[in-house]
Amino acid sequence: MAWLVGISLLCAMPALTIANTPPPQQPIRIYPHIDLPLVVVSAALSYIPTMLLAPLPHDDCFPCDPATINPLDRSTIHWQSAHSNTISNALIVFQPLMAVGVSLAQIPRTGSAVALGQDLLLMFEAVALAGMTTTFLKLTINRPRPYMYVADPPMSYRHYDEGDYTSFPSGHTAIAFAIATSMSTLYTIRHPRAPSRIWLWAVAVGIASTTGILRVYAGKHFWTDTIIGAGIGTAFGVLVPMLHRTAKRDNSPPRTQQRQRPRAHIHAAPTGLMLHASF
Repeated sequence: MAWLVGISLLCAMPALTIANTPPPQQPIRIYPHIDLPLVVVSAALSYIPTMLLAPLPHDDCFPCDPATINPLDRSTIHWQSAHSNTISNALIVFQPLMAVGVSLAQIPRTGSAVALGQDLLLMFEAVALAGMTTTFLKLTINRPRPYMYVADPPMSYRHYDEGDYTSFPSGHTAIAFAIATSMSTLYTIRHPRAPSRIWLWAVAVGIASTTGILRVYAGKHFWTDTIIGAGIGTAFGVLVPMLHRTAKRDNSPPRTQQRQRPRAHIHAAPTGLMLHASF
C-alpha cells in the first residue's frame, strides 16, 4: 500500500499545475493552498510511520487464541489462498490505471485537459487521506493478522515484526474503495445524466469489493477489517470530490425578468373604436 499512496506525492504537482487553470463553467474547483499541502502531508503520513516507527506496545501472541475474536472473523483464520493474495495485489495495481483511463476518455467530452488534472489530483487526495487513516489505525490498534491464530502459517506470510499486528483495517480495501468511489463521484458530477455513470459505479465498486473479499480469502485480513476499510475509502472517495464541487449550473434558457401580464387597450380610430390586447 505504501508505494501506491506514494504515487500521490509524485503526481500531485503536475496534476495541480494542470488543474490550477480552470476554464469557465468547470463543475470542479481546486483550492491549491489547501489541496497540495493536504496531499503531500497525508501521503507522507501514510507510509513514513510504517518505515520509521513501531506500533504501540502490544503483547505478542503466536499462536493467538481464536476465542478472543468474534465468530464471523474466527471462521477465516484458516483461509490462506496464495492465488487470492496475488489477484488482490494485481487488482490494486489495475485500479489506478483504470482511473487514469476513465479521466483520459473524458477529454473529448470536456474539451480540456484541465478536467484530467483536477480528477487525478482529487483521486490522489482521497487515496492519500484513506491511506493516512488506515496507517494510523493499524499502528494504534495492533490487531494480529488471521494467520497469527494458527500454529503453522505459510512461511511467506509471517513478517516477524510489527507487520504481523497490522490487520485492522485493510489498507488494500480502503485504497480500492477510495479510487472506485472518487472516480465514480467525479464522473457523476461531470456527467450527471449520462447512463454510463451507472455502469462505472457498478464496475468500479465491484472491483473494489472483489479486492476486499480476496484479502480475506488470502488470509491477510478478517471480514471486519475489510468492511471498515471499505467504509474509510468510500467516505474519503465521496467526500473529497463533493467538497470541490462548484454551484450547479443552470443550462436552461434565460427567463425574462418579469412575466408579462395580459393587457387590453381601446383606441379611438377614424373608423370607430379598436381593441388591442397582449398576453
